[in-house]
Amino acid sequence: MSKPLHKHMLACPVGFTRAVGLLNAAADADAAAVFEALVTEVFRFEENGGAIEQQRFRDELVGAGVAVTDTDMHSIVNALLYVCRGGEQHKIGPEGAPQLQEALQYHTELSPTAIACVARCWVATEEARVAAAPEGIAAVKKAFTIGQLVGVEWKVGVSVASSQCENLLAPFVSLVFRVAAVNGDVETQHIELTYAEFQDMNKTLVDVAALLETL
Repeated sequence: MSKPLHKHMLACPVGFTRAVGLLNAAADADAAAVFEALVTEVFRFEENGGAIEQQRFRDELVGAGVAVTDTDMHSIVNALLYVCRGGEQHKIGPEGAPQLQEALQYHTELSPTAIACVARCWVATEEARVAAAPEGIAAVKKAFTIGQLVGVEWKVGVSVASSQCENLLAPFVSLVFRVAAVNGDVETQHIELTYAEFQDMNKTLVDVAALLETL
């Protein structure tokens, strides 16, 4: 049993309980596809930022027979964000879906259908994050294992000016690490990261800094 995650779900805000009935109704077979798309978008928003098209999802849910207001949509989104933040806070990763399901089953009135969908979307979002991160993170790790870091340069651009980012017009961060090898030679390591990859790298460095402060 993942105790911290259970404690997180035990501490659900008042609005979460109100949203449960709405979430269960939205997970119904007639609206299942809309519900899964909504959960996925909320989880991706928490991971990458951007915007959640609440009005569009509200209209689609209403069209599928689920009566929801604008206030209801805020409750639904906030409840899903709370679940996602619990998983992130306790770093359960893509393999942590069973822990997430267990915590939701124990401490919420979410239906099995809703819980299964939330867990499925959690896995998909986390797997996408992990898949996007290795190239950029590995390049940074390689730079640091060569020798002593003597300088860092960076710039922000869009992918039309990038040789590595595939999505046209998507923002990217270009990093240049200057590393002094043992023999004194200075080598340059250049990497380009998408916004999501840069966020993931930033989270990793923040975690490392926090750990170092405890030593």
